[in-house]
Formats: sequence, C-alpha cells, structure tokens
Amino acid sequence: MKQPLSESLASRTFIGLLLAQFTATFNDQAIHVVAIFYAVDMLVRFAQVRLIDDKAVVAIVTACFITPFLLFSSYAGPLGDRFSKRSVVVFWKGAEVLMMGLAFLGLGLPHLFSPDDPRLPTVAVWSAGMVIATVFLMGMHSTFFVPAKLGAMPEILHPAVLSRGNGVLEGTSFTAQILGTSAGGILYSLLKGEVTGGKLVMGQDWMIGALLFGLALVGTASALLMRPIPAAAPGLNLSWHWWRPLRDNLSILWKSRPLTLSVTGIAFCVFMTLFLRQTLFYQAELTKELRVAQAELASLTNEPPPDHPATALDRMLARVLPPRLEKAAQEPELRVALLFAVVGLGVGLGSIVAGYVSGHRIELGLVPIGALTIVVCTLVPCVLRHAPGLFVLSLFGIGCGAGFYLVPLYTQLQHRAPRESKGNVVSASNFLNVVGFYLRTGIWIRARGHNALRTIGIENMPTDGPVVLLANCHVFPAALDLVAAVDRYVRLVFVEERGAVRSRLQKWAQHAGMIAVPALPEAPEWARAEDEGEAALRKGEMVALTINQAGCAAAISRVVAAWQSAVAGVVVLPVCCTSALRDQPFAPHDYPRVIIGPPLPPGTSLESALAAIDRLTAASASE
Repeated sequence: MKQPLSESLASRTFIGLLLAQFTATFNDQAIHVVAIFYAVDMLVRFAQVRLIDDKAVVAIVTACFITPFLLFSSYAGPLGDRFSKRSVVVFWKGAEVLMMGLAFLGLGLPHLFSPDDPRLPTVAVWSAGMVIATVFLMGMHSTFFVPAKLGAMPEILHPAVLSRGNGVLEGTSFTAQILGTSAGGILYSLLKGEVTGGKLVMGQDWMIGALLFGLALVGTASALLMRPIPAAAPGLNLSWHWWRPLRDNLSILWKSRPLTLSVTGIAFCVFMTLFLRQTLFYQAELTKELRVAQAELASLTNEPPPDHPATALDRMLARVLPPRLEKAAQEPELRVALLFAVVGLGVGLGSIVAGYVSGHRIELGLVPIGALTIVVCTLVPCVLRHAPGLFVLSLFGIGCGAGFYLVPLYTQLQHRAPRESKGNVVSASNFLNVVGFYLRTGIWIRARGHNALRTIGIENMPTDGPVVLLANCHVFPAALDLVAAVDRYVRLVFVEERGAVRSRLQKWAQHAGMIAVPALPEAPEWARAEDEGEAALRKGEMVALTINQAGCAAAISRVVAAWQSAVAGVVVLPVCCTSALRDQPFAPHDYPRVIIGPPLPPGTSLESALAAIDRLTAASASE
C-alpha cells in the first residue's frame, strides 16, 4: 500500500533514512582514511612490499573506492526501481555490517600473533589487504545505496518540503563526512601501532574496527524505521549485461534536456571533489617525503634533525589539544584529513542553508551563486599565496559553494526524473540552462537571500509535456514569482501595464527570453508571442501568459485559442499570483504565494480561465 507523502521532516521514514545514511557515510569516510594510513604502515614501513610506496597506497585505496561506481552503476538504478527502495536500503545496511566485520577482522588479525613471529610480515600484508578490500566493498555499497537513498526522497516527502529535506539530507551527509574523515585520522593516530627497528609494536587499532562495526549495527536498526515504499517499476526486466542498462539509462537522459545537463553538472562537481581530495593527500605524502629526506641529510652530515617551524595552526592546536593528540595532529596525513574536513563542514553548512533559503520550492537561482563561490574561492589561494589561514577559509568557501550548487540540482533531478526511472538517473548530476541561471539568480537576490515565496498546487503541474499557464501576473514582481515558483523552464509572455517603467531586472529578463507585450490590442508583439508560444508547445515545453488585462482581451483570447490548438494534449492551468493583488493587501507576515489550480477543460475560454483564477484568489484569502 502506497504511503501518503509527508509534508513534514519529522516523518519516521525520513528520520530512519537520515540516520541510515549518516552512519553509512561516517563508516565510508572513516575506513577510507584508516585504510590509507594502515596500509602505509603495514605494506610500506613494516612489510616493505616491493613496488609499493606511500603514493601508490593512496592511489590504490582511492581506486578501490571509485572502481565499483564504474562497474556496477548501470545495475544500481534498475535494481532501485525494480524493488522497493526501502528494501534496497535495508539490504545494503545489512551488508555494511558484514563489511565492517571484515575491517574489524583485518585490523585485529596482527594482534593474534606475537611481535617476534616470523609470519607477522605476511600476516600484515593480508591484514592490509582485508582493510583495503573493505574500501572496495564500501564503494560498491555506495554505488547501490546512494541512488536508492536519493530516489526515495520524492517518494517520502511532499514537493513542498523536498528542497528542505534535501538540504538536511546533504547537510547531514557531509557532516558525517567531516566526522568520519576527522575521526578516522584522529583515532588511528591515537590507537595505531609503531614500526621501530623493523619490528611492529602493537597498538589498539582493532578498536577502530569495533567502533565502525557497532555504528553499522545502529545504522541497520535505523533503516528498519522506514515504512514500506512500493517499487517504482515492479515489472522492470533486469539485464545482467553491463552495457544494456547503461544504454537504457542514457536513452532516458537524452529524451530530456534538463536531465542531460543535470548529469553533466553534478558529475563535474563530484570529479572536482575527488580531484581536490587526491591533491590534498598527495600533498601530505610530498610533505612527509621532504621531512624524511631532510632527516636523512642531517644524519649523513652529522647535524641535528631540522626543526619544523610552528605555524599559527600548530600553536592553536597546542593550546586546545592534549599532548598525545597534539603530536598526532602534526602528521601530514592527518593534517590533510582535517583540511578536507573543513571542506566537508562548508558543504554541510551550505547544504542546510540552501535548503532553508529555497523555502518550499526548488530554487535554481542558488546554482550560479554556488558555482561563482567555488570559482572565486579556488582562485584566491592562487593569487594570495603563503597565507595558510586564507587557504583554510577558501576551502571552507569551496564547500559552502558546493552545497549551494548541489542541493537545488539534486532536488530538480529527483522531481523531474520519471517516477519509474528515478533510480536510473538520480545518481547523475544536473547542469542548468544559462538563461535559467541568470533569471533565477536575479529572483533570489531580489528576495534578499531567503526566498519566502510559497507554491501551492505544484502537484497539478506535469513534469513534462506541453503546458499553458494562464496567470494574473500583470505586474513584474508577480511575473518573477511565477517563474520562480515552477521547476520547469517557462517561456513567459508578460502583458505589461500602460506606462509601466521597466526596471533593469525586467530588461535582463527580456534578454533571457521573456516576451514583453504592451497592453494594446494592436501591438505587433502579439504575433511574435503567438508564434513563439506555439513553437515552444510543439517541443513539449511550458509557456505562460498574463490574461487579466481587460483592455486587450480580444488579443489574449486569440493567443490562448491558438496555443490550445497548437498541439494535442496541451494542459492548461490557471495560476493566481498573490503579489499581483494590489487591491487585496495581505498581512505583513504573510508570504507571497503562487497558487496553481487544477487543469481546465480543453477549449476553455478566457472568461472561464479568469473565473478559475478568481476562485483561487478567494480560496487564498480565506486561508
């Protein structure tokens, strides 16, 4: 039985999903960092495996995490649509318990042998291999878990709270990345063994495996809180040929321009995140090699080892950390892990803020702001070098920009993807139309950050196909609200009042594609509006028209009739913009609203459309 969509983030299913993904992300990041440090100690410093050095370990562990995405992504989407997404989440949370059990066993294996046992180097190699194998398995876990998690969101939450829910989901996900990355590095530095004189002095690193195993159990129990979610496409035929699901997924994307651009945008952002991570880890290895070379040079010249200058960050850590943790924080790998945690902190904060400022809609105007923030914060350290504090702030800014960039795109992707194929496309990314970027960014700036606009009746709007919106947006602020309230690109014909002064933002909107028509029945712009509207409808796009200008009712009726006959199956929706109701002022605490009514019958007249808008207005005033 299908559960109703929740209009609150206090939903049991949403909370269960939130906790399940938090523990999964924490374990994922923690074991990734621990595997790098542990494998370097076991393979490079203790067992001294040939052809393996620090940089090779970083590359191998990262490749183990990424490779499952290449191998299994084409299966993850169809499985998430063929079966209940709750079942997929619960299955992989159960599998996560086994994976963390493998890591626990790998970290504890050397403790079963004495330090003088000649088999210990071989055991150390097997131990490191088990921990690295866990990273590969957790990569496979993420390949299947993430599409199910994101695809379940529009099947759990109502569209009115979907943006905010995505902000909380992404925010907590990146918070888990912060804690997982930092905790993995700090715990390993505190609990690791030491390699001294070619011998391994046992530490207590097995306790890390026990902690991650316990968190996996907690996450599995949290996943069981989720209520049943029906399968989106229970009759879907599964193919075990790697290329066939991939081909089908691409065919879905090619049919929708927003989805095609979507996967490009988020894929690029993920690539940049991985590139940044690799760069920071390699920087750590270069720093370590430099210190080792300096120490060896000092021993050859019988000089004391060089002292590394204390930075402002070192002095701050010395004040706030206990002595052992302060020493651990000087390790290059851990310092870089903390820097990456700064990026994650920025993404977490940016995601939550993006969900808040989006209000009850999908606010695509945040995307170019996030992209610009990423660009600026990337360029600043290049120009102002030798400023560590500024570098850390720039990393935080990159994270915040990524949060603003990703949350609206993921929400757009979830909402626009076909219901039976959300699992196929939800793990991809979104890159929006430049025209939509400019116009929506202007709307967001106009709202001074938190866009208070509320959209009512968005469920009446089809996610694809030709749609005609007949609205009372005869003033430009109402026209902006109409464009911002919908998550599809709309070609707006704005019938402006006589003598109205055009603002700079209105001129910008006209450059972005809005057609401004003076409220004169003989204006030549009417012909252009009719022709371009018909062309857009034939492409399956959405158009909107101001219809409450009595002085040109005949011209409006002609355009409405032409649009309705342009293509079969066109959906006509009445829309009331409360910001256009000058003679019916709302209380100062009220939010501007865009109310989308149910579809009007085919061949509806202008009088019927105006009457429908009046009914929406009356219903809004009575709330």
